[in-house]
Amino acid sequence: MVMIIKRIHDEKTWSHGLASMGDGMGFMYGWNWGEFQSKTGAKVVRLGFFDGDMCQAVLYGVEQKVLFLGNFIYFPRCSAKLLSADLFEFLRREGYFFVRFESEITVETASVEGAVSIPNRQPKQTLVLALDQGEDDLLAGMHEKTRYNIRLAARKGVVVREEKNAEIFCHLNEMTTKRDGFRSHGRGYYREMLAVPEVKMFVAEYGGRPLAAIIGIFSEDTFTYLHGASSDLERNLMAPYLVQWSAMKALRDLGVRKYDFWGVSPRVGEGDPQGVCFHGFCYSSHHKWAGVTRFKAGFGGEYIEYPEAREVILDRKKYKLFALLKKFL
Repeated sequence: MVMIIKRIHDEKTWSHGLASMGDGMGFMYGWNWGEFQSKTGAKVVRLGFFDGDMCQAVLYGVEQKVLFLGNFIYFPRCSAKLLSADLFEFLRREGYFFVRFESEITVETASVEGAVSIPNRQPKQTLVLALDQGEDDLLAGMHEKTRYNIRLAARKGVVVREEKNAEIFCHLNEMTTKRDGFRSHGRGYYREMLAVPEVKMFVAEYGGRPLAAIIGIFSEDTFTYLHGASSDLERNLMAPYLVQWSAMKALRDLGVRKYDFWGVSPRVGEGDPQGVCFHGFCYSSHHKWAGVTRFKAGFGGEYIEYPEAREVILDRKKYKLFALLKKFL
């Protein structure tokens, strides 16, 4: 039976379609996440696949505008089975000149005219730690240095509490971005994110002074660690290690089964001349995420690699101009 594709504008219809798909679509498919993205400037597009009046599946996307050329649409972590010729024809009629997508599993797009590979926007590689085990087992699965740092922080008097406080996070984040030299979102972005009911924040402090904080979001049985920040002060107290461990224990008690570290360096072979291995995980020492990868790998977890992003061209002339324009941006 042919499904009818329509835009969805109400939470009830979206929730019904999402439930019909079963588990595993991730936090970006939560209604509240889409609302947060809209408030921070994204043009969210929600599509439904209908059998009569009943929504049987959904697709979350973000519309983006290219000056002088028009709009394209991006589907992050989408269901591969929905990427059909009927969908692409619907999007062509809607006026998009290409479609960018990152699927949860490998999808064959060779039969789709103009499908090309591009770098992923969402993290392509990650580590996922199983929390449904005892504390001793979780600790045993960590690198000995990670365990040592967790216990050192606790022994020195670092304490962790759960609190949604954008000012604390942004203060720590400003120090982190200056120290590590990366770009970050503005304060308003984090304020809106912390207003999402599924988002949690944990703060490690010493003597009443915040030293580290993490922000993440849970969906179904998984918590995804999205943002972390730490102070330039008292770094010898190893607060970032204790805040992760305390969050894991608290989340496990709430029934969360998986802890997704949301991004690590790609895995390389042990013989790679630029590779470095830590706790059984080998990665390039020159990758921009090498430092944070070492930190995350110390906690353990299963390595997961998602398929490469693809683009399906709907208007070849505009897409060629877009490719040319990208060279000058």
